[in-house]
Amino acid sequence: MASDFEPPDPDPPSNPTPRDDLRQAVWVPEQNQAVRARLRAQLTGKPIEPVRVGRFALLRRVGAGAMGVVHAAYDDTLDRKVAIKLISASSVGTPQGRTRMLREAQALAKLSHPHVVQIYEAGLHDDKLFLAMEFVAGQTLRRWASEADGGQPWQAVLAAYRQAGLGLAAAHEAQLVHRDFKPENAMIDDDGHVRVLDFGLARQTDDVEEPMETARPESAGVGGTGLETPVTKTGSLVGTPAYMAPEQLEGNPADARSDQFSYCVSFWEALYGQRPFAGNSADSLGTAIGEGPRRPQPVPPGIPDALERALRRGLSADSAARWRDMEALLEALALGQAPRRRVWLAAGGGAALLAIALVGGVPPDGGATACTSSAQHLAGIWDEAHRREGASAFSTLNASFAASAWLSAEAALDTYSGSWTELHRQTCEATTVHGEQSAAVMDLRMTCLRNAKIQLAAVTVVFSTADIDVAREAHRVIGTLPPLSRCNDVPALQADDAPPPPAQATAVEDIQKLLATARAARSVGRSDAARTAVDRARTRQQDAAVTHGPTLSQLALEQATVLEASGDFEAAEDALREAIRLATRWGPRETLVDAVLLRILVVGDRRQQFAKAMQLRDVAEGLVAGKPRTQARLARLLGLVRAAEANYDAAESHYEDAVEFLEGMGEPNDLDLAAVIGDMANLCRARGDHDAARKLQERANAMLAQILGADHPAVAAGLINLAKTLHAMGDLEDAAALRTRAQQQLEQALGPDHPIGP
Repeated sequence: MASDFEPPDPDPPSNPTPRDDLRQAVWVPEQNQAVRARLRAQLTGKPIEPVRVGRFALLRRVGAGAMGVVHAAYDDTLDRKVAIKLISASSVGTPQGRTRMLREAQALAKLSHPHVVQIYEAGLHDDKLFLAMEFVAGQTLRRWASEADGGQPWQAVLAAYRQAGLGLAAAHEAQLVHRDFKPENAMIDDDGHVRVLDFGLARQTDDVEEPMETARPESAGVGGTGLETPVTKTGSLVGTPAYMAPEQLEGNPADARSDQFSYCVSFWEALYGQRPFAGNSADSLGTAIGEGPRRPQPVPPGIPDALERALRRGLSADSAARWRDMEALLEALALGQAPRRRVWLAAGGGAALLAIALVGGVPPDGGATACTSSAQHLAGIWDEAHRREGASAFSTLNASFAASAWLSAEAALDTYSGSWTELHRQTCEATTVHGEQSAAVMDLRMTCLRNAKIQLAAVTVVFSTADIDVAREAHRVIGTLPPLSRCNDVPALQADDAPPPPAQATAVEDIQKLLATARAARSVGRSDAARTAVDRARTRQQDAAVTHGPTLSQLALEQATVLEASGDFEAAEDALREAIRLATRWGPRETLVDAVLLRILVVGDRRQQFAKAMQLRDVAEGLVAGKPRTQARLARLLGLVRAAEANYDAAESHYEDAVEFLEGMGEPNDLDLAAVIGDMANLCRARGDHDAARKLQERANAMLAQILGADHPAVAAGLINLAKTLHAMGDLEDAAALRTRAQQQLEQALGPDHPIGP
């Protein structure tokens, strides 16, 4: 599975003798070392062990490149065939360089994706760095493309490079940059399954490039040397010049968009049979990049113009003008799978017709479109590996409710991911197959789905590191997932979701990921982690000078939420004023709603400024109109404020409104409804209506047990509230017994030393 060298298979002699076999093994270095050992043992009578690297027995050399030599090997501990890459000392350079590369290899080992060669282990052998990785029986995309007469059909090229693109996208999600993507660094097996490999030059995206230690090949020639020869020493120019982005050719650090450029060069070459930029030196190549890709003449027949347009954007000399990330590029390439056709769409409610050119249609063979691969977008986010990680984390918890908590969370994640995948497919097909929406609308909806996927990723990370508190608050973690219905609300998306300037797109996505991490951490009470994520998001925003309004409003809201959770209510209100100001101007509308509702809570309940809180009521009611769950949320908040004010009649009226909104949704077992009923029970107890308080608390407890399980800590907390009511009624014996039962249940669920335990 070598990336730079694949030796031909030697022809064995007819009717070989042991000595013939030995001669063949000796003179052909690619032959199986284990066979040589066995034959020498037959001739000498002395057993010879195969060469070993750690626990791996080397079988044969399968290739060599600038980074080192690759051997097929056998892992006798796990009984599997692997590939061992021995990194040459010249590639590693200094001891510091070896340490860095070992660290990067260990980071790569954490990346598990169907389109990335899996690294099993990284270590040192005889002072050399080695990588043990998945063995792929196949050929490079370079050889695959060259073996077909006249090149592979463009449909096959698109399918193969789309898989490679998914692998790069997964690496970028893990904050890793390849820095040397080219046709030799992706393998395709007999089933057409592609894997990206040779991340030997990869580096975490937040690393700082080391100073350049070697001269750039100013006049290296093309045609098998020079520009096609990898430059692998530690330094600013790292990779293969013919496929390098201009920022790499200039000796600047590479990032995910540099990989995008290299990917587009490789794709273009496979599509048209020649690279997009001519040049016989790094400088002339840089000049050609500035002039733009050269289109071959004649153009191979049948290739859609949309493919070329998508690749041209990825080949922009200015990295900010390229696609925001690999996923955006892959979505654009999916649009290019069939020839252009003109589609007429109704605009303005049918008042006018707008003629737009769309790329779409069903593939010539009538098979599945690229839209049917929507599920692959969740690979590495919610897949079997993450399912096993979550199940394993919950199974290690010494808590009676953990198993049922995981089953509920797992079912919710399955439902959400299934809905996401289906909506992604429908969104894609609405443009590319049915011609029912413009490409601009598709982009808006895909951006909404991408943001939902970012939050889903943060949720699965929390579940994979579950502790008692994560299990206890698993339902709240699921609650951080944004409703997917918004991605179908095109008018709202058009009103709110103005894209960031291209130069800010990467920073905006980084901020969104950090905010998703903060929400998930906050939902399980990890306040320090949430605050750290928000602080990092603010630093990223300031360092990158991000001015994108919607992002600034979301950042201000999350900062306020973290401050409220920490008890700094005055600072939280200041941040909320900023969030409301920004969201009123820029959106998103959901951010404005959340900021107004949180300000009612902070001002009215936390700071006891009741009149000030009620002044926000009219604005809030206008914002939540027509959305029953959000209307119920507002009504409950108003009830809490009135109850804190001891205005019990008004509080009761608001609680009843909340119950009416929620019951109208037809979901009898609803956690929000159980919470409101519990609030009503507390209100009745405060008013002295103990009989009503008891009945309401029993109803709330029954709902919690039905939804979360009878042994969940929330049910025990409800029993304590019921015990308070019984005590107030004078039923001291039953109250004491109920409190003892609740304390035992909490101790069994959380342990004796938990802060909210007995």
